[in-house]
Amino acid sequence: MIPYTAALVADSMAAAETDILWLKPASVNSIAVRRIFIGQYTAEADAQADMISVRIIRGFTTSPNTGGSAVVPAPLDSRRPAFGAQGTGEECRGGDTVLATGGTGVVLVAETFNVMGGWYWRAPDNDHLLRRPKSRAIWLDPGETLAVRLLTTDITINVNATIDFDEMQIDEIDN
Repeated sequence: MIPYTAALVADSMAAAETDILWLKPASVNSIAVRRIFIGQYTAEADAQADMISVRIIRGFTTSPNTGGSAVVPAPLDSRRPAFGAQGTGEECRGGDTVLATGGTGVVLVAETFNVMGGWYWRAPDNDHLLRRPKSRAIWLDPGETLAVRLLTTDITINVNATIDFDEMQIDEIDN
């Protein structure tokens, strides 16, 4: 198991839906998502205290590929291999305005947050053992994808977002 973090820094989000983060494991690996944070630093006045809808969606088959960029996950332990060194097909993107599509997207989390306060999601603390049947982490198997989608807002904001996850080969998982 290798813990990674991926950060999208200073992405400008206009009044449109945006896949602020998108993640796909390697063809031979699974991913357990541990934490997601989204915050902004441009809307400062109370008049800008808008609500933003956020969804975590698993299952799209087509990656977003327009308006954003690749986000390179870094291992939390610098002695570990870079993301993608254990297989093929892994990908992480951020800030895409052409959304991930195809397949059957399943909404796992649907929440709202005040733009002034940011948004934070994490798996429960007792999840450190990675026992999959009991885990409340969000799991991605090979070929599955995860989109963290912000829905329309009427303001333009600069967004920072971070996703922390563990990548492991299938034989490391306690089914």
